Amino acid sequence: MVVSDMTIVSLKPSTITTNVTEDRDDNDAVLPVSHNYQLCDYDQLPDWLQDNDYLRSGHRPALKSVPVCLRSAFRLHSETGNIWTHALPALWFALMFAINGTTVHPNQQPVDNLLIGLYYTGAIVCLSLSAMFHTLCCHSRPVSKLCQKLDYMGISIQMLFSMIPALYYIFYGQPGAQLTYILAGICMCTVSTGLSVWDKFGEPDYRPFRTVVFMGYGLSNLIPIVHWLIQMDSRLLVSFLLVITQGSLYTLGSLIYVCRLPERYVRAGRCDYLGQSHQLFHLMIALALYVHLCGISSLVNIRLNSN
Repeated sequence: MVVSDMTIVSLKPSTITTNVTEDRDDNDAVLPVSHNYQLCDYDQLPDWLQDNDYLRSGHRPALKSVPVCLRSAFRLHSETGNIWTHALPALWFALMFAINGTTVHPNQQPVDNLLIGLYYTGAIVCLSLSAMFHTLCCHSRPVSKLCQKLDYMGISIQMLFSMIPALYYIFYGQPGAQLTYILAGICMCTVSTGLSVWDKFGEPDYRPFRTVVFMGYGLSNLIPIVHWLIQMDSRLLVSFLLVITQGSLYTLGSLIYVCRLPERYVRAGRCDYLGQSHQLFHLMIALALYVHLCGISSLVNIRLNSN
């Protein structure tokens, strides 16, 4: 028992030590609201916070306070790695954008500035919305659902905003191919964004379906890549390899995510805090974004030099 100036409460693994405010979710589970919370085991979480049953401990309870959720980003728990593996890359891309702007080549035209800015915007939005979701997902069911939908929409936006500049420079001087593939990308983005606002899309049981949707979106780029390979100028070989590398990183990260590697196959508890599949997936995405930026920069330099 712990005595405070306000009340007396019993200590349990999922309760708060002081200043407890009780609320209930749809399952009548007690929801603590305080900055003095204790981490929970998976089975103690309300159903809307249960996502990966291979991660058995170290989970935040439902906090129902934005400031407390924000402060929790600086405490070690099961989502800490997920927050910072996208928050730090978002800060890096924002810093590079602030320092370098859209300048890649001295002879850039306004359309080049627009396309480079588009890529930076997509990367920063995607990474920031992801970090926001993993920070606020333990707030409450409505806030978690909203942030999750924004997270998925950010993925769709980033894929489109990275696809447009790549297709523009890959098929430089071929307006028919540019327009065809960019319009196809916009259609795919519209579909995936529409699915993102569907409530069931974010549920754990739909994890394979989500992966298929976003992998299908990404793998649709194989058609223009094959087209590019058939007619490719040898000077573009490095750019081609960078594009292939970023696509491989996206695919590998998605497979790690859907297969829940390595936590599915290691001793329970080994990946509760660090080394879990979602963190590895985030690292793959961040690395792929950087490689893609290098590929676009290479394409810009080669295309503008050739002029």
